[in-house]
Amino acid sequence: MREILFRGKEIKTDKWVYGYFNGLWSNTVDDEIAVMIRNRECEYYVKTETVGQYTGLQDKNGKKIFEGDIVKFYFRYGLNRGKVVSENLVVSWNASYLSYEFTKSKWDACFISSLRNDFEVLGNIHDNPELWEAK
Repeated sequence: MREILFRGKEIKTDKWVYGYFNGLWSNTVDDEIAVMIRNRECEYYVKTETVGQYTGLQDKNGKKIFEGDIVKFYFRYGLNRGKVVSENLVVSWNASYLSYEFTKSKWDACFISSLRNDFEVLGNIHDNPELWEAK
């Protein structure tokens, strides 16, 4: 069974917190709707735009892959798969297919979840937007 886990950036500290989704709340910081993430230690109000769910996949280094992560995909081709091309992709949820997708740009996506050894997490769209520029 896949582990259900969420992450988001806490409103007050701007640090990543991990736990389970605990609902939408009106926060006291700026009176906007926020997401609450709770874990064993505490409950946190996080910025709604930063919330991402764990995909159930890990990269080639064993790091968990979340929605919003920027991953480098290594595509091997040619005789004996000896040639390697790499490209930065963003992980997002596609509700139409009920699947995570890896997006090269806002118009081009691929479903390649079974190739986890060919991915490496580089960062995410919130902390490292320069790693992925939609063309």
